[in-house]
Amino acid sequence: MEEVFRRKPYLQFLRGKSADGLSLTEARDGSRIPAENGKPLCSAYGPAKEADRILSGATGLKRTQILVILGAGNPELFRASAHLHPGQICAVVDHRLGLGAFYLDQALSEWSRGGYPEQAAEPGDSHGATGSPESQEASNRSEPLSSHPQAIVEEKQAILEETIEERASSDKASLSSESRHPWTEDSKVAGGKSDSLENGNLPPLRQYLNTPGCHVFFGEETLISLEHYLEGLPAENFQGIRFLRHRASVDKAPAFYEYVETRMRGILQSRMSDLLTRFEFEPLWLRNTLLNSHFAKPESHPSNLLFWSNRWPGKPALLVSAGPSLTETLPWIKENQDRFFILACDTALKPLLRAGIRPHGAHILDAQKQTLLHFLNEDLSDLILFADLVCHPSLPRHLKPAGWVFSSTARLIYRPDGSTEELKTPGTDLLESMCGAQGRLQSGGSVATSAFDLLRFLGFRRIYFAGQDLAWTFRQLHALNTHHYERWNSMVSRVLSLETINERVMQKRDLVPVSGIDGREIPGDFILSLYRSWFEQSIESLKSEDPVECINLSRTGSLIEGMRYPRLENPEASANAALHSSDSVESASFSFRARQDLLQAFEQIAAKGSASSKADFPSQDPAFGESQNAGMLERIQSALLTLYKQPGDQETAEKTWAQYPELRALIRKTEVYISRNREKLSDERADGVYRTNLKRSLNQFLRFSSRYI
Repeated sequence: MEEVFRRKPYLQFLRGKSADGLSLTEARDGSRIPAENGKPLCSAYGPAKEADRILSGATGLKRTQILVILGAGNPELFRASAHLHPGQICAVVDHRLGLGAFYLDQALSEWSRGGYPEQAAEPGDSHGATGSPESQEASNRSEPLSSHPQAIVEEKQAILEETIEERASSDKASLSSESRHPWTEDSKVAGGKSDSLENGNLPPLRQYLNTPGCHVFFGEETLISLEHYLEGLPAENFQGIRFLRHRASVDKAPAFYEYVETRMRGILQSRMSDLLTRFEFEPLWLRNTLLNSHFAKPESHPSNLLFWSNRWPGKPALLVSAGPSLTETLPWIKENQDRFFILACDTALKPLLRAGIRPHGAHILDAQKQTLLHFLNEDLSDLILFADLVCHPSLPRHLKPAGWVFSSTARLIYRPDGSTEELKTPGTDLLESMCGAQGRLQSGGSVATSAFDLLRFLGFRRIYFAGQDLAWTFRQLHALNTHHYERWNSMVSRVLSLETINERVMQKRDLVPVSGIDGREIPGDFILSLYRSWFEQSIESLKSEDPVECINLSRTGSLIEGMRYPRLENPEASANAALHSSDSVESASFSFRARQDLLQAFEQIAAKGSASSKADFPSQDPAFGESQNAGMLERIQSALLTLYKQPGDQETAEKTWAQYPELRALIRKTEVYISRNREKLSDERADGVYRTNLKRSLNQFLRFSSRYI
């Protein structure tokens, strides 16, 4: 049993918990079933038959699908573990913490009596995956995502919105094509009778706990472990989720199970969305990060985010996004701009400058060249640009702000065993091996999510939000005066209005209604909902660790749980009523001092006047002389060029990936495609797909990087 606790450490939480009122009773068929205050928690006539009916809903389950059983009142449901594919994941969730403690006590007592031999455990199951090569290979196989790796991203929405009902016909076809499925008649308990009496108390539970990939979560207290478990799963190894329900259990707490199902679907959809985003942009992130190593500086330099760690603790900050509600909030911001450290998302910079508001800085996250449009023809002389190292390398060469501060992105993944793992942007380790540690920020996928974590990094614990709509407020996505409107204005004609252009953009998105700040529903979409969920989860998780007071200045937009809306609560009050009591009396000196702190740090570097200091201030030196990192970049370029000139088979490429592991991002999408379609691709076809896509990816990388190396 200790081996089970080692592989599933979250079970320790159930040990010693109260199981008052719970006991075992005998069903009509002789099975031992749990009862609460003498009342059975499942069928008292044939619990095995009841379990068979429920488990029959897993017919046609693919090995890449996750099976979730909601409600554990019937212990015979744990027999599901005997019929899973190798490496397949199953989770049983129940709302009763006491029931979990009771089940665990029964299993422990049986093990202590030696009534059930413990199976050999496969290593590495603490993350829910088998450790043996055979089972891992099986778990990596799946139905094809598409006929070609290029189509993976194009099928994103279809994967995210696929439901059990839509897969019913394909499941039936899959069942008919298999010689024997795990849930066929001959796999059911003979005569509908369980073997509980012959083998002691609750043998299906013991077998279930011994099976790698099978997990149990009881009570609201363990939901955080469930979420961490799902977030830690490799997204490329699953392709959907199937829910089965024990109705007698679900009916006792319908709200709990509805929340669990919604939350699990949301996490897996978010993971799949993140995976497909990485497929599309990882080569771009890798390329930009390596090329931007010219600008990465040591921790003692103001261009390194670590230099500014916790610089302004306890002071107020204003994060400005470009949602439609920003237009209405601009007069308020202008009146109170001297009271905050103002950080603008890149898209929101133009509306602020047009309104006569000078933010202290702007944040850049996007890796594409179009980001340059947010800054063209604007005076940036007293602004600091905070940029992720994945930003397009042309930006630091063409824009001339007062200074650049660079950082990287790393997502923190929590494992069920309590450990954490950083999911870094490809190229980060290579860059840090050349330039030393860089400041890292968490991101939920949008500029605003990264900017929020940036303000936390700078020490701010009271953050005001403006333009943070995360919805199609007024059937618009952006505030006026963003570069989108500058471009659209040039398209307006007698037969094409600005409203028509905006409506066409909106109709391309799959809209869903979301709750607005004022209680009414407004249009939203899946991507914006992911960003909203990130804010809500971040605010909630920070309450117990490092609380941040979040104050939203908008009167419209989607409702973000955890934020306060003072202007909506008291619309008749003056503008200053939205300010925190301590901020309302804050003098303008803080805003001035913060700007001076930023500018003076870079002025001191520029004042040195040496050749090295000019290199330290890249925006003033477009030519960029030899960099201390050029040697490493040239070696990487040479290695990829050599690989490009060779046949390009997987064996040859592996030698390059062994030398520079992060360069594998150039071909990762193709590798996952081949892995998911292993059963349908011949070796010759798989090798051809690999060679073709490797050549294409290397050609794109080499042609672009040659401009900067």
